[in-house]
Amino acid sequence: MRDTCFVVCASIVLAAASMEARAPRGTARAASAAAPGAPQTQPVQVRTSFSRTALWVGDHVTYTIELSSAPDVGILTDDLDKAKLRLRGLEIVSADTEEATRGNDASIHRFRYELATYEPPPATLRIDELLVRFYVKRPGQRIEDVVPAGEVRIPPSSIALRSTLPDNMRTATIRDLRAHVSLPVWWAWIRPIGIALILVSIVPVVLWAVAALHRVRPLKPKRRAWQALRLTRKSLAELRSADMTDEAARREGYVRLDWLLRDHLGRKLAVTAQALTPAELAATVRKNGAKLPADSISSLLQECELARYCPPGRLPASDQFLKALEQAEAIVARR
Repeated sequence: MRDTCFVVCASIVLAAASMEARAPRGTARAASAAAPGAPQTQPVQVRTSFSRTALWVGDHVTYTIELSSAPDVGILTDDLDKAKLRLRGLEIVSADTEEATRGNDASIHRFRYELATYEPPPATLRIDELLVRFYVKRPGQRIEDVVPAGEVRIPPSSIALRSTLPDNMRTATIRDLRAHVSLPVWWAWIRPIGIALILVSIVPVVLWAVAALHRVRPLKPKRRAWQALRLTRKSLAELRSADMTDEAARREGYVRLDWLLRDHLGRKLAVTAQALTPAELAATVRKNGAKLPADSISSLLQECELARYCPPGRLPASDQFLKALEQAEAIVARR
């Protein structure tokens, strides 16, 4: 009997000791199970702010979104383009971005949007929620090949609207303190008379402008060519009637003949004839297929240059000058 009681007491003591030993182990297991559920550091931290707490109609406010990312995490900035910002009662005036680096190589992206409102109360000024994707940076990776690793939520924001208008006012009307003024009866008669006088005063100005445009209007090409040909023929006729017995006058006549012939050929062939030698000018005549005697032109221009630069006593006689003048008249007469 005594042995039986001893065995029972021993069993009770061992059971209590076993329960005490198991209790700490269960507590440790529970603690270790709670560890994975603890809050972890996000790859991108978001912070938003306004430059002021309330707006009057027409005022501007700066809305800032600041994203802080780990050194190996990048932000897809296209998700923060001003066109993707969903606004209610607000309008975007301008936008700019800024990027900085902290001491631990973490990147900070700041996106500033200058907003304004022109809505009368009770308008709601709100910026809806926005999702921004981020990715893991890899060496040599192009932005086109980026695969988003996740997205971060930018919470919605709102700002108060201030106004001196009553809150229960449904529509806004323009205030005018002045009373309506009726025009006198005679105004209906004077108005058409004044308009008529204005129109009459404009007519001389219009006629003067038309005359001025007519004066400065360039002549038509055909008329200008005809006038130039008439002046050339008149100058050749003056050379024929001039007294060429004097050697100085004859030398000056050859110079004048050379200039007139080159000027005529330049206009006819559309070239700078004054800068070409007689041989070059003759080659140009042949190249353009003009119905002009190229050899006669070359010999006549050479004769003019010889008379211009030859020493005294070797100048061609007056009858030779008349023959050269006849050749020039025949060339000018050709079409």
